[in-house]
Amino acid sequence: MEEKEKSKVLDYFYKRFHPGEGGFSKTPQLPATIEDTYFSLKTLILIDQSFIDSKKERIIKTKMIFIIIFVRFM
Repeated sequence: MEEKEKSKVLDYFYKRFHPGEGGFSKTPQLPATIEDTYFSLKTLILIDQSFIDSKKERIIKTKMIFIIIFVRFM
């Protein structure tokens, strides 16, 4: 994947990340869901492993917080 294409795809995902909720959503207007977060992270791993490596700690913490919140409200 070319750098320009990779940048567009990463921008697409960044717009769907909700730091306050700790996850990703299908569109920027919707709240984050565990499914959208899971598939977004898996896609980002496939696109650029170095992105995950550089953000790994933050993403893992965010994911864990989201899972804890999700489980508490089930």
